[in-house]
Amino acid sequence: MSNNTSPRSMFLGFLALFGTLGCKDSWERDLVAKGFAHRSSDTPIAWDSSEDLFVLHHDYWQADANMTAADCKRSGLYKIDIHGSTMPVRVGRELCEIRDGNNIDISPDKNYVAYSEAGVLRLVDLQRGRSTAFPNAHFAAADLPAWSPNGLLIAFVATTGDHNEGLVVMNTDGSGAVLRRVLARRRAESRPSWSPDMSNIVLSVYPSDSAPYISRGEVVVVDTTGRNMRTIASGYQPTWGPRGDWIAYISVSFHLTSASASASNKGPVRTWVSSLRLVRPDGSNDHELYASVDTATVETLARMVSGAPWGRLVWSPDGQRLAFSRRFEGGATVWAIGVNRSGLIKLSIVQRGG
Repeated sequence: MSNNTSPRSMFLGFLALFGTLGCKDSWERDLVAKGFAHRSSDTPIAWDSSEDLFVLHHDYWQADANMTAADCKRSGLYKIDIHGSTMPVRVGRELCEIRDGNNIDISPDKNYVAYSEAGVLRLVDLQRGRSTAFPNAHFAAADLPAWSPNGLLIAFVATTGDHNEGLVVMNTDGSGAVLRRVLARRRAESRPSWSPDMSNIVLSVYPSDSAPYISRGEVVVVDTTGRNMRTIASGYQPTWGPRGDWIAYISVSFHLTSASASASNKGPVRTWVSSLRLVRPDGSNDHELYASVDTATVETLARMVSGAPWGRLVWSPDGQRLAFSRRFEGGATVWAIGVNRSGLIKLSIVQRGG
């Protein structure tokens, strides 16, 4: 093992360790004195009923873009209802470092969580808290797991032998993994989302020589045999509705502005604009469901419309609501809206004590 540990790595390791110990109030006061600010980010994972939602909550302290420390005592999986009641389901070190809501999925029976860590798919028993790795050694850099509606299969994205990414389907015990489709010259940005009848999967991809959200992205539908793939929209984060008649996704555009979002950055920056949209599985009847009208901006080197929809989308079991995250300065919060554009509500997670 190398002894050339950077001061930053040592400091962040100290923060992560100290955050699990006592003296919480003095630790937090010390972080504030050192210029750290509290941040939190919430991502919807799955509805348990039409009124109860599982949310991944990431609680952390940040000094700048490169100096962060997770608070593992508060981070993890929570359940929240539309009236604001919050209950922790599993918090602690198993889930606290998962910041991307695409990298985690909950089983249909709500007993297990599949997630990706350092390219390895892992399984957490929500009752016992035990984490084990799936035996999927034939595929490198496994990522973006998604349970099938019947709970018997998991789809995920992995790196193939020729360094392309591919769509893989396996049994939930890790057996029978089969590469269904190579995404040649494309990379996946979102977790696969199954159609209710399990005949198709929708996901978003972008050119392998570009980066997500800089390119417009493609919403593609792949049949589960892998033989047919078609593009139905331009965007990211698609998810199939429970009735099979709609796919929700995030449309993203940007424009360059001469005014900087940071006093230290005088050059032009990108202003991101995103909206929540619905489209039929055949690509027809594409229309906007929600877009933020706020004009404030966040981020250091780029701008985003404050309150813009971002990240993973989750349908309610009756197909009448969509949960999604909205980005604000200092983190992201979960909201829900009716598919008829009614009833936009904020779903708060956990309030920090003084």
